[in-house]
Amino acid sequence: TRLAEEFRITSTPIAVPARLSRYGLSEVINHLLDLEKPKPFDFIVDGKLVRTSLEKLLLAGQISAETVTEVEYIPAVSPPAPQAEGEHKDWVSSVDGSNANFIVSGCYDGMARVWTRTGACVSELGGVHEDSVTAVAAGEGGGERELEVFTASKDCTAWLWRVPVAGATAVESSSKSGGASAVCVFRGHTDAVESLAVRPGGAMLATGAWDTNIHLWAWTKEGGEVGSSQNVKKQKTSKGSKEVLSEGQSVSLLEGHAGSVSTLCWTDEGKALYSGSWDRSVRRWDAEQGTSVQSYVSNKAIYSISSSPSSSVCLAIAGADKSIRLWDPRQTESTVPHLLTSHTGWVNCVRWLPNQPHHIVSASHDHTVKLWDVRAQVPLHTISAHTDKALCVDVHAEEFMVSGGADCHLHVHKICLD
Repeated sequence: TRLAEEFRITSTPIAVPARLSRYGLSEVINHLLDLEKPKPFDFIVDGKLVRTSLEKLLLAGQISAETVTEVEYIPAVSPPAPQAEGEHKDWVSSVDGSNANFIVSGCYDGMARVWTRTGACVSELGGVHEDSVTAVAAGEGGGERELEVFTASKDCTAWLWRVPVAGATAVESSSKSGGASAVCVFRGHTDAVESLAVRPGGAMLATGAWDTNIHLWAWTKEGGEVGSSQNVKKQKTSKGSKEVLSEGQSVSLLEGHAGSVSTLCWTDEGKALYSGSWDRSVRRWDAEQGTSVQSYVSNKAIYSISSSPSSSVCLAIAGADKSIRLWDPRQTESTVPHLLTSHTGWVNCVRWLPNQPHHIVSASHDHTVKLWDVRAQVPLHTISAHTDKALCVDVHAEEFMVSGGADCHLHVHKICLD
């Protein structure tokens, strides 16, 4: 084991009954450690979590029971504990938990909202989108006093917002924005924008849409239009004209997909961009050259992709079936991706846990959210907090799981990995 000295036993080989599963093995370890309070453990053999008896595991791996087998033990992951929930006026389409202090959600009511992990809504971002908000992302700008938020919508636009968060408190539903302001609009798509992703470092925004295209955008941190100072423009909406502080500049157009670009993901410190589409393909793009350099074709529409935090890129892919695929772009095209199967409905969203190369979370049309260890075929835990389709999920502050769904609710659960 790699655990602290107090949880280590002698490295001398010991004989145990082959019928033991992880529960029996955990009793053995607790007996040898003589802990005052028993601690649950999980076990790894040949890179896989033990989920059967040792006998079945050895047979499946064609390992002789007469040989000495190395078994590593690690702390078992406790069931995620409910922390808070937030009510919306319509379906929750997207959540982003990447900011250390705040959670951002997008809703079919045309608004985005900023929340604390305790379920308090501190800002409502509305008044500019004329249709459902489909995707949200927290940016890296703004500092300690402001939160940078990006929103995408079926109205063919994306927006950058500045949200004051210094001393932020819950806002009443009648208090509107809580001081938030829309400072930059990104226009260029000819159909609903379905996905967006901020490049690490915050220097570029990628958006994908039903027009099958991906735009890469630049903007100035001060809010003025790229290449100018403060150029105030007018935007005509159904509610009249609004002042727009600036417009983002499309610096690259990536073409190649034949269906809606439903998901985007930056990797390799922002050098590569992955996209997933309803055309059933995942593409890797060279962001500097603006070219597609690799692709993977699934048998169903792609809804969500997420990159592992480890140095070697591995993508978790979810879509219009009940499985999650793990694809290593370094493998040959003939290599069959590793499958995680447990959901009974389409998997709408998947996210890798930051700094956890083995753990992912997923949200499904079967109303559940699942926590997985990719070294096992079955999930560690299943959360049934939603009463309708779970549409989105993300990880917040490395230890909270945030999900939203067609039940119009945001749920926050604490993940206990130690």
